[in-house]
Amino acid sequence: MISIAKEVIHLLREFEWLITILGFGITIWQLIKVQNVAQAARQAAQDAKIELQKNSVLIDIASCTQSIEELKTLFRSHRYEMALVRVTSLHVQINQLLNLHNSLKSGSPVKFQDALVQLAIIREKLEQQVHDPNTSVIDIVKTINVLSLISDHLNDRLAKVKFTLTERSSQ
Repeated sequence: MISIAKEVIHLLREFEWLITILGFGITIWQLIKVQNVAQAARQAAQDAKIELQKNSVLIDIASCTQSIEELKTLFRSHRYEMALVRVTSLHVQINQLLNLHNSLKSGSPVKFQDALVQLAIIREKLEQQVHDPNTSVIDIVKTINVLSLISDHLNDRLAKVKFTLTERSSQ
C-alpha cells in the first residue's frame, strides 16, 4: 500500500510540469471568459442607457408639444406675462432636448437650434410687449405659425424616436 502511494507521488512529480502548464492554460482560459463577460455586461449597460435616454426623449417631446399648445392659447387670449414664463420654460426644455439629442447622435440638431432661435425671438418680443403693454410688437398669427412649425418638427422627431425603439425591440 505504501509502495502504491510512493509510485503515485513519483508519477505526479514526473508530470508536474505538465500539470502546471495545464493549470496555467485553464487560468488563462478562465480570464478570457471573464473578460468577455465583462465586455458583454458593459455593452448591455450602454444599450440600456441609450434606451432609457430615448424613452426620456419621448416624454420630453410630449411635454414640449403640450407647452406649445398652451402657449398658443396664451397668445390667443393676450396673456403675455404667462406666455413669457412658458416660452422661457420651453426654451430650457428644448435646449435639454438638444443636449440629449447630441449625446444620442441621432441626426442633425439644426431644427432644434432653429427652434431655440425662434423661441428667443418670441421671448424678446414678449419682453417688449410686457414692458410696454400699449405697443403691439407681437404678430399673433405669425407667432402661432412659428410655434406650430416647432411643434411639427418635434412630432417628426417623436415619430423617428418611436420608430427606432420599435425597430430595436423587434430585433
